[in-house]
Amino acid sequence: MAIRYRPQEIGQAKPAKSAVVTFISSKVDIDGVLDEPVWSASPPIGELTQRDPQPGGTASERTEVTLLHDADTLYIGVMSYDSEPQRIVGTLMARDAALANNDDWIEILLDPYHDRRNGFYFATNPNGALVDGLITANGSPDNTWDAIWKCAHSAQRSWLERGVRHSVQEPELPCRTDQVGI
Repeated sequence: MAIRYRPQEIGQAKPAKSAVVTFISSKVDIDGVLDEPVWSASPPIGELTQRDPQPGGTASERTEVTLLHDADTLYIGVMSYDSEPQRIVGTLMARDAALANNDDWIEILLDPYHDRRNGFYFATNPNGALVDGLITANGSPDNTWDAIWKCAHSAQRSWLERGVRHSVQEPELPCRTDQVGI
């Protein structure tokens, strides 16, 4: 499986990059600690760019994203480094909370249709809040859609490890294609 990822907003016409999604047959625990050998043996997706506060800008902190999948599940491992970990903010826990207003967060947009207009988004903060929804043709988010997924994080000195397990068995999320935009 290959995932095409776009480090900019859906709808912008910039060339897509590609990333490897490593097939795994071993168990991965969603515990916030990316210590299974498959995480270190798989390549990260590459350099990320900002969405907020400077869309398309160079990331202000180092972040590594690694993608794994088995027959049923897409696993997204995120290693977020922070030069000032004491300033990491995570206050919200409610489902579909407005994380951008208060917290540090990571958001992942999936574009399985390759149209840069429709897709799915998943976000979480240091507390492990679950925020998800649909992105419609006009680029508007609809957070009334709730996927079945799990995430966990662990704080370690200068970084956060997040493991996100998203089941691709949902009929609305056609991730069994050869390529999915991210």
